[in-house]
Amino acid sequence: MLAGGKGTRLAAVLPRGVPKALAPVGARPFLAYLLDWLHRSGVRRVVLALGVGAEAVLRFLKDTRAPADMTIAHAVEPRPLGTAGGLRHVLPLVKSDPFVALNGDSLADVDLEKLLEHHRAAGAEISLALAEVPDASAYGLVELDAGGRVTRFAEKSAGAGRGLVNAGVYVIARSVIAGLPADAELSWERDVLPRRVGGALYGFRLSQGFVDIGTPDSLAAAAARLAGTGAQP
Repeated sequence: MLAGGKGTRLAAVLPRGVPKALAPVGARPFLAYLLDWLHRSGVRRVVLALGVGAEAVLRFLKDTRAPADMTIAHAVEPRPLGTAGGLRHVLPLVKSDPFVALNGDSLADVDLEKLLEHHRAAGAEISLALAEVPDASAYGLVELDAGGRVTRFAEKSAGAGRGLVNAGVYVIARSVIAGLPADAELSWERDVLPRRVGGALYGFRLSQGFVDIGTPDSLAAAAARLAGTGAQP
């Protein structure tokens, strides 16, 4: 899980010293909802890619009792490495191939078993969960061909309208990340995914939406949706 982002857009609304992964949603940090969802989904080993605010996240993990059958490992970036660089940095701790990766600032109720089945059936190297939203202006559209292969990532634009957007959950072949240079600052969204268009990059459509906390407005909306709901998006 990528949990080391700066959270620049949230700086004005986060308590001092609180990183984005620990943004308060209702009475709980957002990371708590993500860990609950992963456990309900059958995940028993989690690897956190930490960077900015790592100390606060580690204090949270120490003070919070995780389920007895869940192991949480972590690695702290020596310097900001970006989303793809963060995945490359924690790869030695990842034991599965392919593996599931997710953004630490969004929560999508994905059936991980079905996502993995779809990935294997398609012969994919990367599969990404896609949610249909009424207004994709804040996200950028993802376009697919009839077979589910990603054909285009459209930039964010006003008036984009209804469409499929990246929900921040992926299945990734280990070789994809192993092929990236170690300790280089790389963006998953800008430096890796666009270069895979037309190859073994597939989308997986969700039946429901997702919760995003990347901006003050979306963080406020997440609180309204998640507080007291048992972490269901």
